[in-house]
Amino acid sequence: MTPPASPFSPGAGVPAGRPREVGTAEVAEMLKLMARAVRAHQLYMANNPMHARALESLRDSLTCLWAGRELVELRITEDEFLYDGEAVFTEGSRGGESLPWTIYKDGIRSFEIRSGFEGRDLVKFLDALKTTRNRGSDDDDLVTLFWECDFAHLGYG
Repeated sequence: MTPPASPFSPGAGVPAGRPREVGTAEVAEMLKLMARAVRAHQLYMANNPMHARALESLRDSLTCLWAGRELVELRITEDEFLYDGEAVFTEGSRGGESLPWTIYKDGIRSFEIRSGFEGRDLVKFLDALKTTRNRGSDDDDLVTLFWECDFAHLGYG
């Protein structure tokens, strides 16, 4: 007997030939794993097993998302990420460590993650967030760092 498909596995419960819609639970899980990867990237060296596991989990989650669509559009508030108008990730009590706040405070109100982001763009994204969290007042803001990254699979505004 075949075990039931995980709700996060590509194509779970979808009739053949129909594209699978990405649900808010999948996007929420991806954002939770993204926040974990951001923290691991900031705390650990790249060869640390904790760092490697965090990136691998995030990449797996992104791969599952791409089975349903080519991009995920998110709105950003001071303490939340919104997907299709619904709050899917809230992190208000972390102060300056909050992932939504880190992105929001430099003027980014939305971003669009496209299939392929889990490759080199992911590491550039994590590096930019690490730099902005460790910056001094005279250093570049996140918008400038993102522009310098020249992402192929991430749009922001």
